[in-house]
Amino acid sequence: MNANTTKVSIIVPIFNVEYYLTECLESIINQSFREFEAILIDDGSSDNSPAICDHYCSRDNRFHVFHDSNHGVSNARNTGLSKARGEWIMFLDADDVLDSRALEEMINAAASEDIDIVGCSFGYLYKNTIIPFAERVSENEGMLLEHEKLIHNMLFFPEMVREYYPTCLVPWGKIIKRRIIVENSLQF
Repeated sequence: MNANTTKVSIIVPIFNVEYYLTECLESIINQSFREFEAILIDDGSSDNSPAICDHYCSRDNRFHVFHDSNHGVSNARNTGLSKARGEWIMFLDADDVLDSRALEEMINAAASEDIDIVGCSFGYLYKNTIIPFAERVSENEGMLLEHEKLIHNMLFFPEMVREYYPTCLVPWGKIIKRRIIVENSLQF
């Protein structure tokens, strides 16, 4: 896959998560939106995680693994950012599972509104049952805030923002234009 067909770079920091990793990586492979690369950063795992990463890289050329010694999740995410080629960046924790239409719906939302960051809600998966974080908020509620007001509220009233944008203060649960990250030299 070349940079022209890589729309989304999914960065997954990995450290000793062999019990969750296969389900996470399967959820990436099963995306209805196919124009992605998965950047797996093995942060010095001592379990079977490195072998699982290697298996997925041999199975699908959109998967790339970088094995490193343990430097922590922030360093792993920064390494992923330095390797990313997509127009969009998504962070995914190794114990997360994406809905099969997650990328497609976020990319479509970004295109229809011409915006730079698209976030989504989440649910807890417990014994094969999804428990939503909160009831779905009205479609327009999150979009009605101007970005200056949204940023102000994120900084000073994060609990209020969390009601309609539950993943605003975490790296996962959103796609971000790579241009924003690069132009502002953003890192963890």
